[in-house]
Amino acid sequence: MIKGKYKRKDTCRFCGYNQFVEILDLGWQPLAGTFLKKEEIGKEKFYPLKLYQCLYCNLVQLRDIVPREELFQSFLSSVSMQPHFDELADILFKGFLTKGSFVVEIGSNDGVLLDPLQQMGAEVLGVEPVKHIADLATARGVKTINKFFDSEVAKQIGKKADMVVATNVLAHIDDMGDVMAGVNLLLKDKGLLVFEVHYLKDLVDKTQYDTIYHEHLSYYDLNSLTPFLTKHGLEVITVQSIPTHSGSIRVIAQKLGGDYIQAPPIREPKKDWNAFINKVNRSKIDLVSLLKKLVGDGKVIYGYGAAGRANTLLNFCGITTDLVKKIFDESPLRYGHYTPGTHIPVVYPEKDLPDYFIIFAWNYEKEIRNKLRSYKGKFIIPLPEVRVV
Repeated sequence: MIKGKYKRKDTCRFCGYNQFVEILDLGWQPLAGTFLKKEEIGKEKFYPLKLYQCLYCNLVQLRDIVPREELFQSFLSSVSMQPHFDELADILFKGFLTKGSFVVEIGSNDGVLLDPLQQMGAEVLGVEPVKHIADLATARGVKTINKFFDSEVAKQIGKKADMVVATNVLAHIDDMGDVMAGVNLLLKDKGLLVFEVHYLKDLVDKTQYDTIYHEHLSYYDLNSLTPFLTKHGLEVITVQSIPTHSGSIRVIAQKLGGDYIQAPPIREPKKDWNAFINKVNRSKIDLVSLLKKLVGDGKVIYGYGAAGRANTLLNFCGITTDLVKKIFDESPLRYGHYTPGTHIPVVYPEKDLPDYFIIFAWNYEKEIRNKLRSYKGKFIIPLPEVRVV
């Protein structure tokens, strides 16, 4: 195992406090978003993957930080999420924007949200750190700055925004204080911040330890999030549960004292971390025991869905090709590659079908089973509890 370089963060990225409690140790893991070429097998780097909670503001977070240039070099565009972003664009335009409104998106990917907003009449600008993805957005006709967003970038934009949007990106940011300073600097006095982020309550309730990986530095609930926003001159006006990533929230905030009525404070119940740890360990034992029994009985098992969350699960459970022979995936960019750490080949869905499919992208179970409705074998769903259907 090659251990990569990382830094240990000694203070909370929300409040600066220096006391933590360790919640969960998933061991040394490779970067979940990286898929290997054949010649790269065995050369991937591993980093500690441990979850902590701040004892002051309760933010759940990683403290072992991989350099962001390594973390985000392989992120892919969100084409499969286009219907979601089309719907979000429609909601934002009907509820808050008018033609000519200036919208800036942090981590704008390939323009998957800004493109429909632009078509509706908004003026848009994306800020995307991955060059080849920023280039895709530019080719799409979406003006994009190829940088990590921070307060300096906010100054360089040089124009106040009616709305700043950040979808599935705030969990990836280490220096949240500087980013929020940039948001406040960028927004007009009556401007809005809109963001979507995976919800800690859903992670815990659904035993979604597979969404814990190095790219996700923070895990949000409203107990930690609301006072953090207030500290940076923002107040929540609405919170909505949404189904993306098997449980997220969409938050809309305004500058303090804005035109909208502030949402009433929401206090969430304390998390039972011991129960969560027990569920995580039980799911690992149940899954590995099932796979070993099936293979021992001569059954062939393939995976379906080579997402980042699959790599956390595979490495934590120690599942390699002795249990899962290959993984079908619908992204051509992953064909001919191998999962990091466990080295399972990723292939185009083919006619050679196994006795069992384990659906790693289990949050899309319904859609995957519908695509494979003519398949005569069985499906293994690994989470929230292991089941065979």
